[in-house]
Amino acid sequence: MGHRLQNHSGKCVNLHGHQYILEVVIEGEVNQSIGASSSGMVVDFGDIKTILDELVHKVCDHAFMVSENDELMVNFYKENPQLKHVVVPFESTAENIAN
Repeated sequence: MGHRLQNHSGKCVNLHGHQYILEVVIEGEVNQSIGASSSGMVVDFGDIKTILDELVHKVCDHAFMVSENDELMVNFYKENPQLKHVVVPFESTAENIAN
């Protein structure tokens, strides 16, 4: 995913990209139903993969993350809506993305 930090005093003010690693923690009750397909599981890994593919990978892969306060980039994507982008209400630092 690409991004830029519009007010950064260093090179991150420029358009650039990263590869991110997402760590997911699942909590819940373990299914104790004897004979059930999901017995012994909180949730099936296949279901987790499907959910993350829809909510994260398809949204962010080869996209540009744009802060809603970055007028230059917001206007660019308004004029070029066919280009994949995600507008967020924060500056796209690693810390903010992780939240």
